[in-house]
Amino acid sequence: LLYFLADVLTRKGDSADSMEAVKKAVALRSDFPLAHDLLARLYQLNRDDTKSIAECQAALKTDPQDEAALYRWLRILKARHSDSDASAIADLSARWVKAKQKQKDDELRESQYRIFLDKQK
Repeated sequence: LLYFLADVLTRKGDSADSMEAVKKAVALRSDFPLAHDLLARLYQLNRDDTKSIAECQAALKTDPQDEAALYRWLRILKARHSDSDASAIADLSARWVKAKQKQKDDELRESQYRIFLDKQK
């Protein structure tokens, strides 16, 4: 519930209360990638890229295919324009493309299943 509260507060533009709620959500359940994704987003909005990356990494520990975490981390590294980040950028790009393709494959498989069920009725 804290995550949902934080999400609603974020959408309303109340980032301070949202940050407080999502931090509590992460403290209560550290294996909740959506909460880490939201916290990473809030840290990035506050221009704290180090903490944002740490939250992306935490989300990826639970869900290695987390597109939001991969994409946010990738965007932060690309924005830094550091030569030392080149290999990390290449790795994250490849992981993000694989995660995106897996999501498309899953959606296609699910939609085929729904169509199959509809034909049976």
